Amino acid sequence: MSNNKQSSVEWFAQESWKLRIELEAGKISMGEYANKYYQLKEQAKAMHKQEIIDSFGVGCQVESTRLIGYHGMAEKYYNETFGGNK
Repeated sequence: MSNNKQSSVEWFAQESWKLRIELEAGKISMGEYANKYYQLKEQAKAMHKQEIIDSFGVGCQVESTRLIGYHGMAEKYYNETFGGNK
């Protein structure tokens, strides 16, 4: 097994597949499936946002080791690029 981190997309694919298996096995109802799927999607979106913010920060550190407060700039970039305020 690799030591690489799992991306938010990989995590979502794996977890949503597990959830579908539960549905098909009759372990959860369609209503439970819909609710849990929505929760997984929202969690994956939050994970993806953090991945982008972290990547932005790494890029900023490469450009300037004196840059302070990159998190605020990263948040602004995310919101403008991906509509994070929606």
